[in-house]
Amino acid sequence: MNTLLSLGVGGLLLTMPPADSNTTTGQETVTASQVQPTIDEYEIRMHRPAKVGQRMHVRGFGMQEQSTTASTNGRTKESKLHVDFEAEANVVAVNSLGRPIHVSYRVLKCEMTRDGNTTKIAAPGTTIVAREDKGSQTVFEIDGRPVGKDARKALKMVAGLDNEQMTDDEMLGTERPRVIGESWPVNRAMMARKFQQQSANPISPDDIAGATTLAGVTTQNGYPCLVLHSSITSENAVPGLNSVPPGFELEDGSMTMTIQRTLPKDAHLPSLSDAARMDLQFVLAGTSNNPTRMTCRFMQMVEKDVRMLSTSTGADDSMTTPILE
Repeated sequence: MNTLLSLGVGGLLLTMPPADSNTTTGQETVTASQVQPTIDEYEIRMHRPAKVGQRMHVRGFGMQEQSTTASTNGRTKESKLHVDFEAEANVVAVNSLGRPIHVSYRVLKCEMTRDGNTTKIAAPGTTIVAREDKGSQTVFEIDGRPVGKDARKALKMVAGLDNEQMTDDEMLGTERPRVIGESWPVNRAMMARKFQQQSANPISPDDIAGATTLAGVTTQNGYPCLVLHSSITSENAVPGLNSVPPGFELEDGSMTMTIQRTLPKDAHLPSLSDAARMDLQFVLAGTSNNPTRMTCRFMQMVEKDVRMLSTSTGADDSMTTPILE
């Protein structure tokens, strides 16, 4: 699951990918494990390559809330965006990592609410196409027509494509089998590198902390599953802050992120349930003769459930999938 978080604060654009995805200084180097788990241990495989022709019923809910308070007048500008999405998804193309780069959705429900006003993004029965453009950004089209700005922001929460070249196993995973209740650290160096790609301010591995825990086992949609919890924090840096308005500089910032995944023990199957929340807080201080300080807060929460559907070809899950670069 990939969710790009976009926040407009005046001239500021904040873009932040939720945790996806070899490391030094106390971090695990994640490689394909050759260790066989015991009866009480479970292999952790977070990256789940998709296959062309894979069909799923997708139910998603996303929410963004943001506020900006200016010190000069004490006024706060707020904005809220919710999206309610249900569709049947068909994977049309994947890249070399098995990440979908073209998905077709047959809409069952697709609505967004902007500051209390609800509108229909797409009517039931219409087709939404999500595809990766040449700049590796997600483009959405409804029956062949590009969507508007607000609709694109809403759809990115629940149907955005993951263009990251680092996998979940590399960032959040572990090379060893684990027992229920066991935790391991996130890969701070790799996460810092990823966040830095979209950040204007320097981000060091020392700014990042976090861990993933094998919280338990469960059964969902008839599949035995592992439940994983990840928690990530960043202090003195704002991952994703890729620009600052003219006349301002970053004074302080922090981020907290929590992720829960329900992953089938069969690593050929995708995550069946994802829930993620990210909270950002940062202060922009005016430079030179600008006395203004802006306190910015942003929260995004996304929940997504997946139910596998039979393929039109009846092909076996183990078959080789065509790859598009």
